[in-house]
Amino acid sequence: MKNVFPSLLKLLALARHHLDRALAQARAEIAKRKKVETDLQVALHAALEREQVLIRAQESRAHLAAIVESSEDAIISQDIETRILSWNAGAERLYGYTAEEMIGRRLTDKFPPEQQAEGKQIHERILRGESLKNYETARRHKDGKEMIVSMSVSPIRDMDGKPSGISVIARDITEHRQLENRWRESEARLRAIAEATPIPIIINTLDEGITRYGNPALADMIGSPLEKLIGNRAADFYMYPSERVEIINHLKTHRSLRNYELPLKRADGTLLWASLSSELITFNDEDCVLTGFYDITERKRVEERERAITQGLRAVLDVADELLDYDDLDTIYRRAVELAREKLNVERCAIFLLDPFKEHLWGTYGTNIRGETTDERWLQISAAPHTQKFEASNLMWHTQLENEQTTMEDGRLKVIGVGWAVNTVIRTTAGPLGVFINDAAITRAPLDEAAQESVAVYCSLLGHIIERKMTEKTIQESLKEKEVLIKEVHHRVKNNMQVIVSMINLQLEHITDPKALEIFRHTQYRVRAMALVHEKLYQSNNLAQIDFRDYIEHLASSLFHSYSPHTSQVTLRVDIGDVALSVDSAIPCGLIVNELISNTLKYAFPDNRQDELIVRLREADSGWIEMSVEDDGVGLPDELDLHHTDSLGMQLVHSLAKQIGGTLNLDRDHGTKFMLRFPIRTGK
Repeated sequence: MKNVFPSLLKLLALARHHLDRALAQARAEIAKRKKVETDLQVALHAALEREQVLIRAQESRAHLAAIVESSEDAIISQDIETRILSWNAGAERLYGYTAEEMIGRRLTDKFPPEQQAEGKQIHERILRGESLKNYETARRHKDGKEMIVSMSVSPIRDMDGKPSGISVIARDITEHRQLENRWRESEARLRAIAEATPIPIIINTLDEGITRYGNPALADMIGSPLEKLIGNRAADFYMYPSERVEIINHLKTHRSLRNYELPLKRADGTLLWASLSSELITFNDEDCVLTGFYDITERKRVEERERAITQGLRAVLDVADELLDYDDLDTIYRRAVELAREKLNVERCAIFLLDPFKEHLWGTYGTNIRGETTDERWLQISAAPHTQKFEASNLMWHTQLENEQTTMEDGRLKVIGVGWAVNTVIRTTAGPLGVFINDAAITRAPLDEAAQESVAVYCSLLGHIIERKMTEKTIQESLKEKEVLIKEVHHRVKNNMQVIVSMINLQLEHITDPKALEIFRHTQYRVRAMALVHEKLYQSNNLAQIDFRDYIEHLASSLFHSYSPHTSQVTLRVDIGDVALSVDSAIPCGLIVNELISNTLKYAFPDNRQDELIVRLREADSGWIEMSVEDDGVGLPDELDLHHTDSLGMQLVHSLAKQIGGTLNLDRDHGTKFMLRFPIRTGK
């Protein structure tokens, strides 16, 4: 057993050796097979990729062939001898020949004789390796129609870079060329129109503003030759270059601009106003701005003149309003020259009045250039040249003197003589009153039209104001005379009535009949009531109206005195506001109150009883007055009918109430209350 075991181990070792060897061989075989599989996979993948490239190439060729076939342009390939190898549908449309007609033939064979030489020249250039881009030439369609084509001809090179064929791409540009020709003709016509139009036109680049075109009207407006404008910046004749920036920004957003007004400057630096309209355009392949100008300088001048005139007229009206506040003519003349300088921007002015014989002008009021009162010497110097020229038929004239001088005396400017002066007549309806002279002592230039218009209106208003003040003064003096006369009339009427009262008093001394005596006394009271109205009017500052409260108090006091001692226990209360009545209403109302108070004092308070008498008067609703006389006495008998009574006093009350358009009512509830309502009458 001992000998067997080593042999067995040896046998096992040998078997293991053979097994490891077989395993190694198997592994090598597997690795070899994997490599073969990998190589096969790589080869297969490469084969597949080549197949895909070939497929894509075939597809690309097919796609390219489809593009060529569907192209609107004629695409032709030729061999080096100009024989046609391919002819697409675009070539059929361009020349009118089918592919069957042209494959293997030369295109030059279809050329007319006059184009044969050109075809040979193009072929020679291709052989030299040249290419032609956008070559334009004339060709003829199969039907004989002439056309213009644009061609790109280039050589097809072999592997060595030598020309082996020719590629031709052609397009019919006949219509395009006709459009271009029409455009050129249109441009020429537009240019001719632009050259002839009186409207200034300019074309400049969008951003830099370089002038590319300008018409003669532009040169006339700017006052500079076109050769100096072309190539220069348009902003040079903008008064404010920043305005062009605003215009360009607007155009970039909106592409157009209409009626934009702005100031420009001419070549000599003077101002002109223009209204421009601009449009973005393409000019010679550049983004440009086309602008047309309309000179509005004259319109602006007129607007400025109207504005200045309006401003001047407002100032004139302000001055006139102030002058109307003065009543004294000397003050009006003085303030007229002061306000003219303050409000109308007049350097120096004066008023010269005609003498009573209207033969000479005399300087009366004036201001110097500082607004100070002018000395008499200047007035005399200034008046001298105008005296001879003044005529009643003239409203305004100008004077220019050559002796204008300014000197310095004691550190102050002193002006002697007149440079330019405007002389305007101050006229009233009665004729010329004098002359208002204003001059330009410093500028030595004629006064502008707006200032002259303002001064003309000013003098016209001044004439009206002076005439009005003269008329008012005359009227006031006349009114004062009339007031004195009216007062005198009232005074004399009152005196005459007092004479009547005195005559009645004398007559009363000879009357013994009590009834007759009473009648005369009542008549006397009535005359006194009327006389009191005239007395109050004579004492009043207003001759058309009377203070009725004051009148009633005096009238009642007189009646109470007449009926004493029966009225010693009666209290009078007057409740009247600030009411003024015209003479037409005051006398009837006074007589009515006289009758009612007399009756009350006679009958309402027997046995000397203590009672109250009230007189009220107030303005009621619009345009009416209510008056009442009431007492708390014994009252009137119930059987008394006011409308049918034999009492002269009551008949008189009804008649007077009717005379002033009033209504009379009676209230018997508590004593007696008479109520009168009548319309307000305005005193004349």
